[in-house]
Amino acid sequence: MTPAARLQAAIDILEEIEKSTLPADRILDAWGKAHRFAGSKDRAAIAERVFEILRRRSECAWAMQNSSPRDWVLGALKVIDRLPDTDIARLFAGEGHGPSPLSADEARRLRAPVPPQSPEIALSFPAWLAPELERAFKGHLAREMAPFLRRAPVDLRVNTLRASREALAAALGDEGIETAPHALSPWGLRITGGPARAVTRTDPFDEGWFEVQDMGSQRAALLLGAGRDETVLDLCAGGGGKALALAAMMENKGALIACDIGPARLAELSLRARRAGASIIKTKVLDPDWMGGAAAPDIARGSIDRILIDAPCSGTGTWRRNPETKWRLTQARLVELTRLQGTLIDAALPWLIPGGTLAYVTCSLLCGENEDVVSGALARPAGLRLAAQHRLSPASGDCDGFGIAILERN
Repeated sequence: MTPAARLQAAIDILEEIEKSTLPADRILDAWGKAHRFAGSKDRAAIAERVFEILRRRSECAWAMQNSSPRDWVLGALKVIDRLPDTDIARLFAGEGHGPSPLSADEARRLRAPVPPQSPEIALSFPAWLAPELERAFKGHLAREMAPFLRRAPVDLRVNTLRASREALAAALGDEGIETAPHALSPWGLRITGGPARAVTRTDPFDEGWFEVQDMGSQRAALLLGAGRDETVLDLCAGGGGKALALAAMMENKGALIACDIGPARLAELSLRARRAGASIIKTKVLDPDWMGGAAAPDIARGSIDRILIDAPCSGTGTWRRNPETKWRLTQARLVELTRLQGTLIDAALPWLIPGGTLAYVTCSLLCGENEDVVSGALARPAGLRLAAQHRLSPASGDCDGFGIAILERN
C-alpha cells in the first residue's frame, strides 16, 4: 500500500470506530480480514496511526479547527508528524486509493497556525471530565495525563504453577524477546525489546508459562493477599486475568470461585485455566439481574475468606490501551457505574467471613469511582474498616490507572 492509501484506510477505520461500540482493536482486525491485500507492515502502520489519533484526538481536531475522522488524520499529519502543508497536499491528491483532494477550506486550515490549547485539548480528554481529573490529581494534571498520549508497554505475568520468572525470561530471550523484571509485581516481566506482538505465538505461551497482564492488574491481585487452602471469590471475573493470578498465589490449593454475567468470558477463562494448570478455579455464570431480585448465586453466607470485586467502571485508567473508550464515555453512564459499584460491595459482604478481606478494584482514575464509593461503603452499617487504599497511574506507578481499596470485615 502507498502512504496515501494507508491514510485513507485509517480514515475509513476511524469512521467505523466512531459509529460502533466494538473495541477499536476488533474493528482493526475485521478491516484486515476484509482487505487481504494489506500486508503485515501495512496493517501495523495503519493500526499505529489509528491508535495514535485516538489517543490524541482532541489535539488533532483542534489543529484543524474541526472534528471528523478526515480532520483527525489531517491534524495528525500537521501536529504529530509535523509535515509541511505541501507534503500533506501531495498525500491528499485523490490518486489511486488515497484520500480525495483537499478542499480550499481544508488547505486554508492546514496553513493556519494552531491556536493556544486548553488542558483538555493538549492532554486530549473529554472536557466534561476536567473537574473530576483535576480532583483526582490535585494540581498534577499535566504530569499525570501526559503518559496517556503514548502507547502502553506490554507486560507479562509469569504463571508460577508452570515456571519461574527467570526461566520465562530466558525462554523468551531464546526467541528474541527481551524482558526486564518490574518492581510492582514479583511475577511481572516487561517486554523491552524484540517482537512484542509475537509473544503469544511462542512455546512458553502455548505451555501456559505466562499471561499478558498489566503490572497494575497484577498488583491488584497481589494486594488481596490470597493464600493456600483459602476460599476466594472473584465476583466480576471477566476473562479471568486476576483469577489466574490468584490461583497461582494460592499454589493451586483451596477453592477459587470466578463469577460473571458473561458466559462467553467465563468460557474463555476455563480455557485459559486449563492451559495454566489452575484446576481450583470453578466458574459460575450470574443472572444479569442477580442483585435486583433474580436468582442469587449459590454461595453460603460467611463462607468466603477473600473477595475480589474488579468492578465495572469507566476504564479511564486504560486509555493508553483503549483510547476509543474515552470518547464514548458519557456523564449518564458514569452515574450508572458509580451506583452499581456501591451495590456490588453491599451485595458481596454477606458471603465474607468475619475478619475476611474484600479488595475493591477499578481501572479508573476518578475519585467518584474509587474514594467516594469506598467512603460510601464505610459509612453504611456493614461492619467494614479500611485497611489500605492505593492509587496507581502511568505517571506514579508505571502501569495502567487503578484504584485499589483493601477492606476488612469486623
